[in-house]
Amino acid sequence: MHTPTALKRAAAVGLVLLACACGKDDTRPVASARSVGPTPPPVRLSMEALHAAGGVPFDWKLTPPPGDATRGRAVFAAYGCPSCHVVQGEAFPEQGKTAGPELTGMGAHHPPGYFVEAILNPNAIVIEGQGYAGANGLSTMPAYPDMPLVDLTDVVAYLSSLTTGHNHAMMMAAQPGALPSNLRERPAPPPQSGTIHIVMRYDLLPGKLDEFETWFREQGRQAFLAVDGLTGIDTYVIGGAEGALVSIFTFRDQQASNAFLASDEARVLGDKWDSFIGPHGHVLSRLPPVYPVETLSGHP
Repeated sequence: MHTPTALKRAAAVGLVLLACACGKDDTRPVASARSVGPTPPPVRLSMEALHAAGGVPFDWKLTPPPGDATRGRAVFAAYGCPSCHVVQGEAFPEQGKTAGPELTGMGAHHPPGYFVEAILNPNAIVIEGQGYAGANGLSTMPAYPDMPLVDLTDVVAYLSSLTTGHNHAMMMAAQPGALPSNLRERPAPPPQSGTIHIVMRYDLLPGKLDEFETWFREQGRQAFLAVDGLTGIDTYVIGGAEGALVSIFTFRDQQASNAFLASDEARVLGDKWDSFIGPHGHVLSRLPPVYPVETLSGHP
């Protein structure tokens, strides 16, 4: 369920649906040869590591198969998308007859997986504002769950190719190939004191910081570090408008983390910790979520 706060945050970082009220016509095929680029190398990990990371690799995002942007432009036109969406520099007839978000430069702001969701399930994220949502609060974009996969991948490739001409909301998304995808070519972590990391991201309850720090300094640290198999606790502050605290509990191995989580001690310490913080979740990972890269670091 998307709360108003979540919607406002999404709007603030420029997550724009392909909202339009153009007519659906899934029966118009686009007959043309396709030219598809190479598939990026796969992420490789064991089934145990996949399950330990919560069922998906750390920092996972949906990765559509490569598409043909040239054919995708023809698909975009055949489905009537230009009647709702303006793309500057394109010669589509009757662009923007119906109010919908301009798509100029959208490929520089959203990953391909976001376009896939916007086309198949436009109500997954609904942006507040004229042209995005109707009177019922739902997206004005029709869903295309029956769009053939070949058309979907190609139109997504076309949208992803639109990387110039519009600095939407002052946000830029990483382009395919611009940064190494999860686990592909990332520097390996340094030797770790443990193999299992339980990660919590949270906000403090108002006025609780001093009390939280005092409890941890005088009681919490000693109680946690007395747990067999817990090798350390590290807490970080994430800066910026979406700032929060992140605490990482590192355990010697899976057996040690399982034993602690099943214990009464974990319940007591967890309840006390939770009394200082707001709603949060827990992610279990075999890779530390953040670690220094000595070969790319330096200090005077």
